[in-house]
This record gives sequence, C-alpha cells and structure tokens, in this order.
Amino acid sequence: MKKLLIVSDSFLPRWDGVARFLAEVIPKLSDKYNITVIAPNFKGKGVKFENVKIIKAPLSGRVVGDLPLAKFSKKLIRPYVEKTDIVWVQDLSTLGYTTIKIAHKLQKPLLSYIHVINWEIVTKSIKTFPIIKKFVYWFAKSFSRRLYNKCNILMVPTSDTGYVLEKEKITAIKTVIPLGINTEKFKPSEDKKLAKQKIEINPEYKVIGYCGRLGREKNLKTLFRAFHSLKNKFPKTKLLLVGKGQESEEQVFKNKPNIILTGEKDNVIPYLQAMDIFVLPSLTETTSLSTLEAMACGLPVIVTPLEAMKKYVLDKENGFFFPKENWLVLRKKIEMLLQKPHLRHSIGQEARKTVKHHYSWDLTVKKIEDVLERY
Repeated sequence: MKKLLIVSDSFLPRWDGVARFLAEVIPKLSDKYNITVIAPNFKGKGVKFENVKIIKAPLSGRVVGDLPLAKFSKKLIRPYVEKTDIVWVQDLSTLGYTTIKIAHKLQKPLLSYIHVINWEIVTKSIKTFPIIKKFVYWFAKSFSRRLYNKCNILMVPTSDTGYVLEKEKITAIKTVIPLGINTEKFKPSEDKKLAKQKIEINPEYKVIGYCGRLGREKNLKTLFRAFHSLKNKFPKTKLLLVGKGQESEEQVFKNKPNIILTGEKDNVIPYLQAMDIFVLPSLTETTSLSTLEAMACGLPVIVTPLEAMKKYVLDKENGFFFPKENWLVLRKKIEMLLQKPHLRHSIGQEARKTVKHHYSWDLTVKKIEDVLERY
C-alpha cells in the first residue's frame, strides 16, 4: 500500500470548503493508501479517520483574514516527506509552502488541488490602500506561479480554473476533478416548518440564508443591504448566516433584528433545510461547495455570475444570477422568490436534479485515484 502525505493549512475542526472536501475524500482514499495528514493544531474537537495518521502543526499566533497560520515547520514536515511515496498539498500557506519546497527538492511526486485562485482571494479579503492591493495582487501571482510550477500535476475543479492558471504562465499539467456532493445527506427537509422549529426559528418566517466563511471576498454586505431594504415589506423574514470569519464582517450582522449569526457549525444540513432561499454574493469562487450543498437541499439559489457558478447554475432554470455588488437587483430577485412559493419550489427541484446528475463524491475520488495511480 503506497504512502500518501496530505498537507493542508485548513482542516478539521476548522470547517470550511477545504476541510469539508478532505472530510469526504480521505475516508474513501484510505482503503487504498496509507495516509498521513499534516494540518494546523486548531482549537476544538477534531475528527479521527480510521487508518489515517493526523499530525498537528503548532500555530504561529498570526492570522491572515480569518485563517490562523501554522508555524513554518521544516523539522516537522521533512521526515514525513522523506518517507512518503506521494505528496498532495491543498494550499500555499505556511505548511503548503514548506511542503512544496521540501518535496520538490527531494524529487517526490507532488500534487496540489486548486481550491481558490490565491491572488484573487487575497486581494479581495484585505482592506487597505489601492496601491498596496496592487502590490499584494502582483506578489500573490508571482508566489503562486513559482510554487505551482514545482508541482507535477494540479487538480482543478473546472476547466475555467485551469485556463486562469495557464494565462498566468502556470505550466504544470492540469487535470479537471470536480467537487462532489452527498445527496443522501444533503437533501430537502420533509417538513420545512419543522426544520425551522428544530433550529428555533418561528416557522411562520421565511428564511434567506448563506453558509460559509464570513470573509470580505464573500461580499456579504451586499446581502445585508438587500435584506435590510426588504424588512418593511416582508417583516416576517429572517436572514440566517451559518459560519464565522473576520470580526469586521461579523460585526455587520451582530445584534441586528431578524438576523441570526450562528457561528461555525460542524453540521450545516439542519440550517440549509430550514432556509427558503440561498444567496451567495461572492466576488471570487472556483466552485462553491456551499452553493452545491444548498442546491442539493432543494433551495433556489441567487448567486453572482462568476465563471465557476455558470458551470452549474442556469439562470431562471435552477437558480438566478445578479450583478456583483448590486444589492438592488439582488433585492428584486429575493422579493420575487418570497412572493412566489411555486417558483421557489420548481427552481429548487431543478437545482437538486442538477447536483444529483452531475456531482458525486464517488466520481471525484475515482478521478483523484486515477491521478495518484500515475505514481
């Protein structure tokens, strides 16, 4: 059985898209590979995987956006890289950076999954002067290009992501591996009113929701403005945000009438099932696992028309688009769905069909295994 080293700067008990991705694929891969995971030692109760060794790297005390950074740990990482057959890195923060440098030097097979476009997410998640943003954008591109070009293969969620990398002269081989969804777990509630009661929301209220990180690049202030403008016309409406993030972003929503900020949740399904409408106002995505999960739960989604979203959201068929940062158009889309329950239902049904037919973790893992079997 070959040894596979997985290194990620985001992992359980921190729940985000990368952590949820790994929580799905690691158990399936552990039947064929002897897996070791190196990840930051985040506070909270982690998750154990059978036959998987998890190494916790100490935190540095520094935070970028809402991500606590692990220390640069050459002494910790190098022995595991030396002993493994394949190295698989999830991101380019402190652990990922160190691992890529060591693995490349030792000529180990080196893979990476592209969860985000680093230069986009970094510049959209910081608040600073425009000239500094330009420098950060340039540096993040150069940094990413240098590291990704040391990899043997880059796994990308869509062909568009691969094209973006190609434009920036990232020449490593790319293979498309879409994300998956467990539609047996993520499914509509049998009783919407009961689903709301389970999370202590008055079942007479309609729920507009978001699930994911509360980062600046998610552009949640646009959602706040749209919701706030609807409060007089639709007083029995709640805004439900499931997740945590930067303090400045959380403060926008804290202690506001009819807004519920849950914080981080290990299981987001009960919250998705209680929603009537899902909104993603994000400025950058490579796929958006949370949107696919919402669609699997039979929710009509309203999202920004990013290229990644256009791969599976069809405007007015299984969801709706609205222009980036345009809260007025977003308001109109929400208002339309609040007023038309039959439209909510039909769009939600089509959304679930899309995910069931095209997104499966079994397919994702099979494609990952095909890549791993090359080494």
